[in-house]
Amino acid sequence: MIIRKATAFIAALLIAAVFMPLQAGAETTEEYDVSGVDRTDWNAIQEQYRFDDSVRNLIFVKYEGQAKATLCMYEKDEVNNWTEKLNCPAYTGGNGIDKQKEGDCRTPTGDFPITQAFGIKDDPGSQIEYLKVNDNHYWCADEYYNQLVDISQQNHDCRGEHLIDYTKQYAYAMNIGYNTEGIEGEGSAIFLHCFGDSDHTLGCIAVSEENMIKLLQTCAPGTRICIYDN
Repeated sequence: MIIRKATAFIAALLIAAVFMPLQAGAETTEEYDVSGVDRTDWNAIQEQYRFDDSVRNLIFVKYEGQAKATLCMYEKDEVNNWTEKLNCPAYTGGNGIDKQKEGDCRTPTGDFPITQAFGIKDDPGSQIEYLKVNDNHYWCADEYYNQLVDISQQNHDCRGEHLIDYTKQYAYAMNIGYNTEGIEGEGSAIFLHCFGDSDHTLGCIAVSEENMIKLLQTCAPGTRICIYDN
């Protein structure tokens, strides 16, 4: 009888341990596995970077169709919670997203680093190191494909974009780290920049100048930009 009671007591303790909920404030080592998730699950992307100390800001470009998108920018606080800091309209390439090659007027789809801040206008207080563009700066489309070239430093007759010529678009801009290997023909000069005179881009992401300034003033080194169908 004593053995039966002891056995029943131990069994009850084991059952209670299995079904007992975590107490409020209890620590958990749960990790979020986002491998294979639908990348339009924006919450899953936030969870992917929640405990990555190198990423303090996320920019989501939620493609809506016909070169229209919503751009949302988030900042992570000291306890790793995300707060939306900006929500604004944006333009993509005239043919939408899913870029395949140079000249297809599409914006790349994916998760990319922001690698450079630059502009024709003075630094507005960028958190990322800022290059003030001058007449020597090109974004190369030949020998130094998809690289910034300063022809005062490199003896090169560059065929790429002469950045200072794009006075509206490149008043303020950030480089999106697409095709960083510089594979010729896959696309180059993919930026997050200010609106121009059109309701679409040739493959970049565009927002108002006011919102571009907010992005520069808020986004820290390590920022990721995620571009997907909404």
